[in-house]
Parts: sequence; structure tokens; C-alpha cells
Amino acid sequence: MHHEDKAGVNAFIRGIDSIGNGKLPAAVIMCTNRPNALDPAIKRRAAEIFSFKRPSEKERNLVLEPVLSELGMSEKEINKMVTLTGPNTERNYGFTYSDLTQRVLPAIILDAYPDNAVSPERALEIARKAFGHPGSKGDASENIWLELLQEYLPKRYQAEKAHIVDSNGSFSQQIDVVIFDRQYSPFIFKKEGELIVPAESVYAVFEAKQSINAEYIAYAQEKIESVRKLHRTSLPIPHAGGEYPAKKLFKIYGGILTFESDWKPGMGKSLKDNLSAKNGCIDIGCIAAHGYFNFDRASQSYNIINGGKPATAFLFKLISILQLRATVPMIDVLAYSKWLAKST
Repeated sequence: MHHEDKAGVNAFIRGIDSIGNGKLPAAVIMCTNRPNALDPAIKRRAAEIFSFKRPSEKERNLVLEPVLSELGMSEKEINKMVTLTGPNTERNYGFTYSDLTQRVLPAIILDAYPDNAVSPERALEIARKAFGHPGSKGDASENIWLELLQEYLPKRYQAEKAHIVDSNGSFSQQIDVVIFDRQYSPFIFKKEGELIVPAESVYAVFEAKQSINAEYIAYAQEKIESVRKLHRTSLPIPHAGGEYPAKKLFKIYGGILTFESDWKPGMGKSLKDNLSAKNGCIDIGCIAAHGYFNFDRASQSYNIINGGKPATAFLFKLISILQLRATVPMIDVLAYSKWLAKST
């Protein structure tokens, strides 16, 4: 808690004191990248204060060299990357450990996926962009997955960051990756700069994070449920000899996409224990460093697939799922007319 958040600081101090006075066998661990802004009252209660500096040139080399050498980069090229990720005339600080392991290296690998070799020039460009854009790490991971899906999904599908709306004017939360029908979406529009997709056009939604853990799984489940509870229409489909019955509404698939896992092992019991939920069930997910998983409805359990080429295997599985969905239902455009009139 920083000193400008007085209410939060006071509540935090009361919590620490209650643990101390009760002599409970518990440790309170606090992390911050703004130590100078910490309230003095909190500092006085610290038994130990540990400071961790950004990695030195030698330490950056220890992080980067094993991965980049395996990808075919020479010692000279790796040294360029080490220098680029350190302090320079424009900034007096270098990349953090998490910048290197959670942003730069995954971005380099996924950029070359699936058929290209890693280009040293392209790798350096990616590293420059990682610091050149002020966006969050979450934005970086979203963009990498979006680019992957936009490149390799069949062209009838479109993947975008978007809100989803129904004909009653109800909105989902903002979704990192929405896969929707490109061919049979009668309208996709923007409101206040945000992409809006009608609920009937959606096949699947994904939350994208740097690393999977219990908190992010719960967060993804909440996001997925905000989409599934939206109202969807389905009209009979006219043809030359009459009309086909209205298409039965399918369940919108929900998933999570990450580069890493906070658990050891990355695809073990902790993952399976946290995935199950009645609402916001996560159907499929990829942890790029470890594997992918999907929910099997017949056995009502999760299939965990370790190793191999996780992003490639996940992509093939996702495409097979989308193929089984065939086409989205025929949307009742007129049902949206009242909401559209109010929003213009």
C-alpha cells in the first residue's frame, strides 16, 4: 500500500497488527516496484526488506542465451540482444526478468510459428517494440494470440478483441479474443472506439494472460459467463422450397490462453482442480510453454496434453471444434432495431 491510499494503508496495517497480536503462524509478504512510496508505518512493521534489482548484462545473458542459442542464434547475435535489453541513452534501466521471460522470448517464438526459423533481425525488432510501446503485459499477450489466430484460422472466422451485445442491449465484459463468424455477421460496429459483435455471431471467447493461475482462471470463468448469459436469437432459414427450422443454439466455447504456468508441474493437478466450474466452464486452453487442455463432454473430465508443439496442437484442436459448430444461427436483425435506435 502506498502512502496516497490512506484508507487502504490503514486497513492493511490493522490486518498486520491483528495477525501479530494474535501470534498467528503466518507470514505477510508484500511486493512493490515503488519502495519510496511505501507508507513509513508499513516499513516499520517489516521484519525483513529484500531488494531485487533488474538483471545485469551477465544475468540477461544467462536468461537469453539458452533459449536463443537453441533457436539458432549465434553468440554475436545473442550479445546484441543482451545489449539491446539493457540500459541505454534513452532510458537508464533495462528489461526485468519477467520482461525477458514473459514478453520477449514468447513473442519471438510465436512470431516465427509455425514454419519459419527465428530471424535475428526480427527478434531484435520484437525486443525493441516490447519497450517502445507503453501497453501492459496483458495487451502484449493478447496481441500475440490475436495475430496467431488471425493468421492461421480459416478465413470464415475472425478473431478480435471486442465486447459482445445481445438484442436486449446487454453487454458482456470486454473479451480479449472473440472468434466470430466473418461470413454471416450482418453487422459489426464500433461504439466509442470499441468493437461490438452480436452474440449470435460468436463461436468462442478467450481470456489471454501471461501466466495461468487460480486467480486468472476464476477471472476467465467470470468473463466467459458474461458472454454465455447473453440472449441469442435464431430464425428459420429460408430456401427455395420453403424454410429450414431455426438452428438450435450451441454453447459458446470459452477458453484461456497463456505463455506460462504459475504451478509446478505446469499441467498438473492444480490446473485440473481449478478448471471445474458450473458457470463459466473453461472448455479449452493453451499454455504455450507446457501443453494444452480441453474438456471432454462424454467423460465430463479434462484431457491434459503435455509437451509437443502446444500452440500447433491447440490450433488444430480449436479448428476441429469450430468445424463441428458448422454455421452460427440466423440472427433476428429486427430484434436489434430498438437497441440500435437508442444507441445512435
